[in-house]
This record gives sequence, structure tokens and C-alpha cells, in this order.
Amino acid sequence: RAARVDAASLGEIDANARIAMLDDVDVDAQRASAREAAPLLRTDEDATRVLAHPATRSSRAVTLWTLASALVGAGLFACVDGTRREVKHRAALGEAWETEWGALDLGERAARATAALQGKTEGHGLPVFLHIPKAGGTTIETALGVLGIDVGYCHLPEARGTPTPYETSPTFENEAWHRPPAAFVPDSWAIVRNPYRRFASDFLWAKYLGSEPGQFWGLNPGYSERNCEAFQSYVKDMISPAASPDGWMDDKFKCYNDAKFTLQGIADCETKYPGFKIHLGSHVLPQRIMTASAERVFKFEECFDSAPGKCKDPRNMIEQDNIIAFMRNRYTPAVTIEEKINEWNADVEKPDVMSCWAEFDPAILRVYDAVYTHDFAGFGYNKISPKGTTDGTSVFDNSAHTNHHADGKTLEQLRSELPENTPILDVQGPKCDAGAPALGRSNDRAR
Repeated sequence: RAARVDAASLGEIDANARIAMLDDVDVDAQRASAREAAPLLRTDEDATRVLAHPATRSSRAVTLWTLASALVGAGLFACVDGTRREVKHRAALGEAWETEWGALDLGERAARATAALQGKTEGHGLPVFLHIPKAGGTTIETALGVLGIDVGYCHLPEARGTPTPYETSPTFENEAWHRPPAAFVPDSWAIVRNPYRRFASDFLWAKYLGSEPGQFWGLNPGYSERNCEAFQSYVKDMISPAASPDGWMDDKFKCYNDAKFTLQGIADCETKYPGFKIHLGSHVLPQRIMTASAERVFKFEECFDSAPGKCKDPRNMIEQDNIIAFMRNRYTPAVTIEEKINEWNADVEKPDVMSCWAEFDPAILRVYDAVYTHDFAGFGYNKISPKGTTDGTSVFDNSAHTNHHADGKTLEQLRSELPENTPILDVQGPKCDAGAPALGRSNDRAR
């Protein structure tokens, strides 16, 4: 009955009049009982409105409040200040999660999750996560990994070493957990991110962990021409195996791009260029290569939240659960995504390289946009228009940005002013077991 309730009439009835029709009912006691039995009913007004709904008009005592709880918990309606509104899925599930799981520590949640899975693993009863770099994938690996569920990096021997549940493409020689599948992967999902923000994030990450850490520590907080010059050089170098201002540099990649990275197009390119490799790093590959094999796609900016809700698959605009709701429904209700991965020190201003894009040499920006044109179009992201008009010339300008600091301090200098052993950027690899330390990519460069 609850699933078929039409809540449209909720705002059209006189709640107190409806209650008056229920003879022999102690209204105050029923309201109190409602809030105890159904925690989502926060006020007397909430309880009154549910009691007055046609679905409950002839109910009594516990039966009434059980139904009321079911109606609200199922997201069919809520009553706030006497006004009907539809419940947002995230609010209902968030409350329910706190009631059942909120008081449990990680070990208890992991134990319950493992027992409930009954041997299910990724690709064998559980969805398959396709990890696109710099789009929240390490957070996902950790959120599931601490509960004993292997995805992505956590399949590697240095983690638990369970087999990756799909065949990877021989065209790419990237690390296994970032390598695109060879074909469509049923019941799989991936997260995509704005191509400009993704590359900006990768720049700071790569400079921090790179073989020449002085490049990272030489950056300035906020905007600076120095930051922009370093960022533009990084972008140009990273995409150069695919394309340059002189044209496409890799015929097979150009074939992929011309085919818009569709599965059929990729298959045709494999036939045309058998055995040829595409020599682009995993962090540089267009996201469309990975999502060609994915059944579901989530947008980082709209679907990544600590509370359950709804968002849309950017490829077809079909509404779906957001990431945390999807993971709780399909993996385990025990999962959370509250832990922060690769966290920047809040006391130190982050280098602003996003502002550099519009001031790039127009020729370099044009090449970048061409390499990722199907990421922009396919996932609904807008391209940036260059401020400059002359190829070969960037227009970086400290005076045009209020977040430029004339003192010219570098991150190295700011690091020396922090308390002992305080990091500026805390980079961690995923955690692949309950209570285990992060794996593989931690880097302590605190003072």
C-alpha cells in the first residue's frame, strides 16, 4: 500500500479535522509514539500530517505509525511545518543510515559488510569500478577497500592481489588499475571530471610526487605568472605524444578520436592499426576511452557527495542514484566517502592554475581542446575561450589577478613557517583493508 500512496492530497486536507474523525485516539500519545517509532517525523506537525493522510485515516496505534514510518522512509512524502513536499532521497537514506550504521566503528561495519556479501566480489555479484585518474577514484578504492571490497588498485599483489575482473586493452601500457578494458564491461561504472580541473589537479599531484620535487616547492600560492608558465609547459609536454600545434602525432590515437571513442570505432581502429601502441600516460588519456566500456557514468561535480541523492549520467541525462547511494545499494550499506584523500593544508593557499587556462598560448589551448574534445562534448563541459589572439604568445599577467601575492613567497618558504612535520599536501594511496595504512603513494615531505 505504501508504494502506491498518492501524496498529492496531503496538502489539501485539514489535518486536525481528519484527526477528529478518528474517535478514541489519544492524539498526543500517538504523536509521541510516532516520533519514537519513526525518527524521521521530527515535530508534532509532521506526525499530525501523516496521521491525516488518507492512507492512515482508518489505522490505529502501532499499525498507523509503522505505515507512517514506511511512507516517509520510502521517500514518498515528508511533512515540514505543515507543508507537503517530496522527500529528497538523500535526506531519507541519510537519516536511516545514521540510525543503523552511524554508531558503529569501521571494524564493526567491515565485519557486517563482509558477512552480508557472502563471497561476492567485483565482477561476481558486485559492480566493476573503472578508475579514471584524478576523478575521485582513490577515494572510491579506499571507501570500499577498508570494508574488504577490492576495486582498482586494491587488486594488485601489494594490496590483496585478487584478479581484475576484466581483460585490459593491449593498446595501452599504463598501470593495470588505470588501463582501459578491451571491451564493454557489464555492470561497470566510472567517474568523469571537468577536463581542465582534472589536468590542473594532476599537475600539482605530479609535481609533488615527481623526480624533481623542487618544481613543486618553487610554485607560489595563489596566481602567479611563474605557476602558469610551469603549468603550460607541463600541459604541452604531456599531450605531445598525441598532438602538437603542428598536427596529430599518433595515427592510432587520431583514429580513436575521429571515431569519437565509441566501442565500434575503437574496434575498427584496432583492425586498422593492429599491434600499435598509444603512448599516452594514464592520467592523460581522454576519459571517453574508459567510459566507452562503462555501463554507468557519474559526473564528479554533481554526483560526489557524502549523503545519498540523485544525479544524471552525463552521456544520456538519465537520472540515477548518486555515487554514495549507488555504492550503498550495490556494494554494502556500510560504505561512506567522508575520508579525504590528497588533502591540501587549509592554512596554505593553493596555487591557482585554473586561471591560467584562458591565458595560455592559443595554439597550445587549441591542441588541448582537440585532444579532449569528446570529453567536453560527451560529458557536458564547456571549453574556455583564450584571451590571447596570437599563436605562440601567452598572456599571463600578475596584475590582472587579485590572488597574486607581490611578496613572491614560494611553497618552500611557506613550508618553513609551518609547525614541525606539518605537510602542505598530504598525498596518500588507497587503503585496501580495514585499519590498514594507505598504500603505495604516500610521500612525507613535511618540514
